[in-house]
This record gives sequence, C-alpha cells and structure tokens, in this order.
Amino acid sequence: MDVAELVNVFIQRVVVKEKQARYTGFVGSSKNRKKFLEALDHKLSSEIDLSKTTKSLDGKEWRTAAVLYSSNGTFGMTFNSLKEAYEQASSYGGWLILGLSGHVAIFRPEGKNDDELYFKL
Repeated sequence: MDVAELVNVFIQRVVVKEKQARYTGFVGSSKNRKKFLEALDHKLSSEIDLSKTTKSLDGKEWRTAAVLYSSNGTFGMTFNSLKEAYEQASSYGGWLILGLSGHVAIFRPEGKNDDELYFKL
C-alpha cells in the first residue's frame, strides 16, 4: 500500500462519512495534497468520529513501522517505528502518524499536545 492509499484507509475508517470524499479527493491529487495537510492543523479534528479513538497504544504498536503526514509539508515520510515518527514530528503544526499496517494511528492538531488522538483500526 502506498502512502496515499494508507491515508485514504485512515480517512475511510475515522472521518465522518459526509467529509470522506472531500479528503480522499485531496489526497488523490498531488496538486491538492497541500489542502489535506493544512486540514491537519484544525479542520480535520472536528470531522473525526471520536468513537474510533482509544486511550493508548501498547509497546508492540509503538514499534510498528510508520508514516508521517504534517501540515509543515511532509506527506508520507516513513520511519522504522511509530515511536520514532512521534519523536520526529514537529511540535508546531498538526500531524498524523499511521502505522504501515493501517491498524494504528496518532493524530495531533496544531498546538494541541493534550488533544492527541490514538486509533486502533
């Protein structure tokens, strides 16, 4: 699965149905990916189905290979682990880290360290 397909799986699993097509459309076009990345700052957080969240991830999940998407312009940078991606993610701007398996994710809107959302999908 490539980095665009991976983020589309996340969108289809956690974004409210009314907004899924909008975001997958952004991701599907390299020209419009910037709009998706910008939405990581504030907009996306209001369009997530919070019933899909979990309180935390376990050690095995933190060790899974991961991909980072950031409002700072990063689209699909790969890391050896979710932990490594988390440590490298900017403290400025919103970001999304997805496990390469597509089963775990962490989302943090811009400036919202206390509002991180964890997902087991």
